[in-house]
Amino acid sequence: MALKPTIYKFKIALSDFNNDHYDSIQLTVAQHPSETIERMMARVVAFLHSKCQRQRTANDIYKRVELSR
Repeated sequence: MALKPTIYKFKIALSDFNNDHYDSIQLTVAQHPSETIERMMARVVAFLHSKCQRQRTANDIYKRVELSR
């Protein structure tokens, strides 16, 4: 019989005080039975880093559009 994944639910608040951007994320992550908790948390941190990078890029584009008007 195969082992089932462990499900973790996260409620994360992201804050960027410099750009006045605040976000709340609810994230559900499945940890594979052979995966360590450190590896799973690294996946969560990588996801959040990617989200922050995309938000910065979107803010930069918005500022450029506003400045060009």
